Amino acid sequence: MIYLSELLVGSGKQVAVLDDSLEKDIFALLPFQEREISCTYHGVEYYRDTMESTWDGFDFVFFLVGLEGSMPLSDYPAQVWYVFLTADRKGLEKTISIFDFEGQRIPVFLFIRDFCDYKITAAYIRGLWREARGAVSGWYEIPFDMIDYEYAIRMQYEPVNEYKQLSKELREVLLIVAAKLTGLTKKEQEIIYKKLKRGKKRCR
Repeated sequence: MIYLSELLVGSGKQVAVLDDSLEKDIFALLPFQEREISCTYHGVEYYRDTMESTWDGFDFVFFLVGLEGSMPLSDYPAQVWYVFLTADRKGLEKTISIFDFEGQRIPVFLFIRDFCDYKITAAYIRGLWREARGAVSGWYEIPFDMIDYEYAIRMQYEPVNEYKQLSKELREVLLIVAAKLTGLTKKEQEIIYKKLKRGKKRCR
């Protein structure tokens, strides 16, 4: 989420992120911001608390809710859900169980990470989701990559390391999604990505 948000800011968009999960994991990844209620990091506005947040003037607002948010998913003013999860059955089944909107049809895009590291097929995941919640609107597979895996472990103990530890597959997914959200071409997003990787950031 940090990487996608910064790509959107680099494209000239105003982006807010609300971490409404119980763990508030995203604040642990932002340097020196663990105790802040809100902060700005590389042009992205981050919030811990719904009550302290205002969404006026933002082009995109992302809600990080985890598997146990502070309020039901149906209470969030979301127009689309981007669901990031690893390709294991237990996590997948638990995620599906919380996506009950009582007949509401909100588009869901699935990002399946570490796909090749688990004995699970794309057909199984699609079928399980379709049976419980209907067809997904978009599907992205991020293969298992040792760079991503080791970086995910390190991120539990240290701040986000910018764009230096992302695999090619993860970068491609970020560029495709950012291009769709901004209306820019994938090539234009790649130029923005390279500027961010070199440390040239657009900050408010």
